[in-house]
Amino acid sequence: MVQVEKIKWIVLRGLGRGYGHWGSFQQKMRDAFPHDEIYFIDLPGNGILNGEMSPLKISQYVSFLENQLKMSAFFETNGPVYGIGLSLGGMVMIEWANQFEDFFTKIFLINTSASNFSKPWKRISIPVFLNTAKQVFKNTIENLEMNSLKITTSLSEDQIRTQFGEDYKSNIAFTKKYPITKENVMRQLFAASKYFFPKVMKTPVVLINGANDRFVNPSCSLDIQSVWKCKLVTHPTAGHDVAFEDAKWLIDLVKNEIQPNLL
Repeated sequence: MVQVEKIKWIVLRGLGRGYGHWGSFQQKMRDAFPHDEIYFIDLPGNGILNGEMSPLKISQYVSFLENQLKMSAFFETNGPVYGIGLSLGGMVMIEWANQFEDFFTKIFLINTSASNFSKPWKRISIPVFLNTAKQVFKNTIENLEMNSLKITTSLSEDQIRTQFGEDYKSNIAFTKKYPITKENVMRQLFAASKYFFPKVMKTPVVLINGANDRFVNPSCSLDIQSVWKCKLVTHPTAGHDVAFEDAKWLIDLVKNEIQPNLL
């Protein structure tokens, strides 16, 4: 039996967020790549895996991702595999690519950071983190999601309610269905704080950052680029969650990057 060859995408969010927090990006990806297989999966402790305990080592996250793919049709087709990882999700993808060097064709890393390349206070904004910690788990989910979007995007509350109203409501519904525990958030933060990036990355990487990222300093992407000598593309106005804030811009970027493979 000859296996069908299709382009496949693995898309992974970061700290405390699940596959349902991508906003319109999810559907726009499917519309942009109608013939590709796109897998939006979750880190252990997030989304549909919110009942799992998040590991304290990034290396232990990979098996949870593989298991999600094994439950799908992912391994029934051959073809190039592209990864999109946001923040902590990007770190896990780097580890995945290190464990299985021929797995990914190319990885797109959005606003991620490395403990051995950047200072701790650049990797996460301490004032923002402390402000978030005060509100998490003692506020309504509606307010929690609003505060999260105000931190991870450059959008105002009015813009979120008007221009991104449906996505905001979708986030609320998803968080209510799959709440994350305070313990898992802290365990994920610990894992991220200890993760070292390799000095040499064999899998091709495109770094993406938002010039107005208030959560992770945009210079963290520059720190990675200075070591890996890979491509870096900056969104001029977006914050941490570029995919949520400007899905079209991100899709146009990745489409342009893989176009030679589609010819």
